[in-house]
Amino acid sequence: MQFLRRVLVSVSVLLLLEGAGFTQPKVIRTSVRTARVTVATAKLRVKPNESSRTLGLLDHAANVSVLSIKSGWIQVQTKRGTKGWIRRDLVDVQRSIVVKPVPVKRVAAVVKKKKVTASKPKVAQASAKVMPAKKVSSVVKTEAAEQVMSSTDGQLPESVKTTDTSSANRVEINDPISAKRTSVVDFAQGAANANKTSSPVRSTLMSRANSQRGTPYRYGTSGGGTYDCSGFTSAMYRKVGVKLPRTAAEQFGVGLHIGKPSLTKGDLVFFRNTAGRRGISHVGIYSGNGMFIHASSRGHAVRVDTLSSGYYSSHFAGGRRLIR
Repeated sequence: MQFLRRVLVSVSVLLLLEGAGFTQPKVIRTSVRTARVTVATAKLRVKPNESSRTLGLLDHAANVSVLSIKSGWIQVQTKRGTKGWIRRDLVDVQRSIVVKPVPVKRVAAVVKKKKVTASKPKVAQASAKVMPAKKVSSVVKTEAAEQVMSSTDGQLPESVKTTDTSSANRVEINDPISAKRTSVVDFAQGAANANKTSSPVRSTLMSRANSQRGTPYRYGTSGGGTYDCSGFTSAMYRKVGVKLPRTAAEQFGVGLHIGKPSLTKGDLVFFRNTAGRRGISHVGIYSGNGMFIHASSRGHAVRVDTLSSGYYSSHFAGGRRLIR
């Protein structure tokens, strides 16, 4: 009998909840397509063709929303809301299911509001004489304020103390690490100056080279929307008035030899025994901070890589300087 009573009570509660508008939660499943950039950089264009204006560059592993697909191109939208077209072979398209719960209908409880009238406190009306304001000194020093000013609980390197004299109120600031701070700032400034491009020609060269990031790699080309490695370097140098031989091996024979520690922005950097070819087989342009920009057959586009470690460090052959 007790078990039967419990069952009846449970059924009654469920019926009451359903009658009150409490139902099981529902969900909406939506299919969403996203794309992930698989190359170092990819160009986002206004229209689905290579000659269209570039809206910007998408870095490696950047995620975008797919709007539509059209003949080898994908219309996407970035996280900032920018819409444009990107080549289909430069991204990996994925489809996922997004589950969103549907809001549950609830019956609003009706609460009877009682009018509450709060009695206003009686304010004693007393006549008061208006006293003239006294002059207050601009600096008021109290014991509590002095404790706050001299506190070092914030773990700051500076200590601030107040000193009160008969002539004026003074504030003395003791900075125990000012000399160290100055030396750190000087070191950072020196490093920044050392990394600056040494001439306007080098600055123009690097600006033109960086503007080509994301341009597709194609063997045997030196412009027209595609480059191979030596085609890229010869095209960039040609824009600043310097003519280079066509192949990487020929370019290795011109200019002044430069070791890796002495490289400067705009110097050519060479590699040997890459992509299954013997001898000098690859070339790029040094861009500072141990990095270089090049048309990469491995990345299928113009991209930036490091000289300090990995594949290119083990195949490095030397540098050449053609611009002072």
